[in-house]
Formats: sequence, structure tokens, C-alpha cells
Amino acid sequence: MAVVNLMADASSERSPEMIQALIIYAIAVHARYEPGEAMTAITKAADIAIGLGMNRAEYAEAHGFNDPVVEESMRRTWWELYVADGYLASLHRHTTFRSNSVPSTAYLPCEESLYSNGLVVSEHATLDQFDSRHFADEERQFSSFCYRIDAIRIMARVMAVSTENETHADAIQAIDNAIAAWRFNLPNDKAGIVDHTGEVDQMMFQALLYIQSASIFLHFPRSELPISMPAAAEIQCAQRHMAQVSPTSTQHAAKALAASKDLANLASLPMDKYSPFFICGLVFACVVQLSACSAYPRGSTEQNRDRVALLIGLLKSLSRHWSIAKYVSQQLRRAANEIFNPRPEAVTSTHSSNSTYDSGIDVNFPSDISWFDMFYNDGAQGMQVQAMELNGL
Repeated sequence: MAVVNLMADASSERSPEMIQALIIYAIAVHARYEPGEAMTAITKAADIAIGLGMNRAEYAEAHGFNDPVVEESMRRTWWELYVADGYLASLHRHTTFRSNSVPSTAYLPCEESLYSNGLVVSEHATLDQFDSRHFADEERQFSSFCYRIDAIRIMARVMAVSTENETHADAIQAIDNAIAAWRFNLPNDKAGIVDHTGEVDQMMFQALLYIQSASIFLHFPRSELPISMPAAAEIQCAQRHMAQVSPTSTQHAAKALAASKDLANLASLPMDKYSPFFICGLVFACVVQLSACSAYPRGSTEQNRDRVALLIGLLKSLSRHWSIAKYVSQQLRRAANEIFNPRPEAVTSTHSSNSTYDSGIDVNFPSDISWFDMFYNDGAQGMQVQAMELNGL
């Protein structure tokens, strides 16, 4: 927090450049598994941006020095803040986020290639135009960044019902419909992600990461899949201990599994660089796959094991650069070992005792910890990676 305050104090003008610096800093410390510092930084950035009025359409033109590229930079700064703020808030299981508390009339960003080459067009799209794309007489082209923003807007709707149960089934179904509509209405050139040269569209890659994560957040907690990590003694009989959390829990499970498969497919794409935020998606996908294998051990297939191996392998690769990947890959690897290679004592104990806990088995993590708590939550601050493990990362 001291670093955030120092950065903020260094700029008395509360400039767009300070907002950009805080966004980058928030993403970096998030990837170092410093969630509190990340949220402090992104909240500070949002407060400054809203105070400046960057969420309003007129801001970019008024502060762009009559330079289309600078104006585009102002717009992109606001929307990048919106994306980062929303995703970090979802990881903390907040029900809203600062950048979503004000109307956003800022024009939508153009394509990356145009911006990179200084070819910013004079006609800019609005959110209203983007929202009308499903029903417009003529199909209009929107940048990949727009779909990335919209994925976070849908994530915001998921966050808003995160504490609601099935008595709000209509709202939950409406969000599920929005997620499906987002996918089905993707233009052909966006749905493919990879172009004819083999290059991956980074903005669409992240958009798909966010929309599939939103689907998991919506469905996994409402599914029949176990929310808690199984102790070794519980793995073989997990299904016996599971109760349906709602009449539609099986449907929620199927949709969470489908989203996890799509995230695993993203992980298999040939890419040299990943956003640190992708680490979260890898964890969510792995959690759902492991949870399903724990719930249905007889239904586990080679495909499930291969997906888990892929996800943990990529996390291991990313751990060379980001501390958070090192931490979660260790936790997931231990959980996977308990599920795919259960100890003989675990099988015996399920027949010799009605207890779901075998004190003779040390699985190195509590059996009642939430899958998501294992990854990232405000109450898990004591589970930081040891300082010596961070050296050299």
C-alpha cells in the first residue's frame, strides 16, 4: 500500500499517465500474489479516473491535444481500467466494482492493429451501438477490445447475483442467456481467434477467458460438483456425500464443465506470451475438471487427465515468471495427485468408518477449504508463498 500511496503522491495532477501506471502495477502485484496491494492500486486508479471524468465521451477529445492517437489512448485507458477493475473484483467475489458504478459513455476502442500503426479512424462506436448489434439491419464491425469489454460487463452481472440462490432463477437464467448469446453472435473473424498467419488475437483470447470464467462463476457454485476439496478418505465416495444444491444443479455442472473445456482449449493454443490474468482462468478450469473427477471417479477419462496435465503444466511454465502461478500449481498438483492416485488407505477408510476424515492421512490442506479459497480470497492472506520461494521469480 505504501507503494500505491507513493505513486499517487508523486502526481499532484492526477493524470491519465498515473492511472496507466497504477493499472500496470495492479496487474503485476496480483501476479505476485499480493491481492490486497492489487485491489488498493486498482481502486486508486478508478477513483482518479472517475474524478477526471475519463468515463465520459467528451474527455478524450478535450484532453487529446487534437491528436487522434492520444484521444484513442485516453479511451483505451478508461476501458483497460474497467476490464482490470472488474476482473480483480470478481476474484475477490465482490458484488460490484468502482468503474462500474458510473455511466460509461466513452467511445469504444478501435482494433489493435489500427492503434499500433497510428491509423485511428474518426468514427467511433458507442456502447449502445454495440448492444444493438444482435438486431441491427446491417452488421457492423467492432474491435476485439469491444468484445473483451462486454465480457467484463457480463461478469459484472454474474457478480451481482453471486450471493443469490435459486429464488432468483430468472435473473440467473437471463445471465446464462447473455453468455450464450455472446458466444453465438461472434463474427466469424472473431470466433476463430487465430488468423491465417497463425497469430492469436490477444484481445479475443482475453475476451474468451473472461466470458468462460464468468460462466464458471455463475454455474459452478450452483452445481452438484463438490465445492470443497476432498480429503483422501473422501475421494472414492465423494458422490455419496453430495447433495443436489438445486433442481437444476446437473445443468449447472454441465455448463461449468463446458466452460472449463473451452478454457483448456485456449491453453493449448500456440502462444509465446500470456496475460497474468490467464493464470486465474487456468486455475478455474483445473478446479472444475478436478471437482468433476472427484465427484464421478468412475467417469473420469483420459481426456480429463490430459486436460488437468495441460493446465497444471502451463501453470508450471508460467511460474518461472509469476509467483501466483508457482503457488497455485503446487496446490493443484497435490489435489490432482489425491484424486488420480488415491492412497490405498483412502479406499480402506471409506469402508471401515462412517467418518469422512482419516487422521492418519495428511493431505497438506484442510478438507473443508473452498476450491476458490485455495486460489484467491481476502481471507487467505496467511497462505502466502514463502519469501524464499519468491526469490528469482
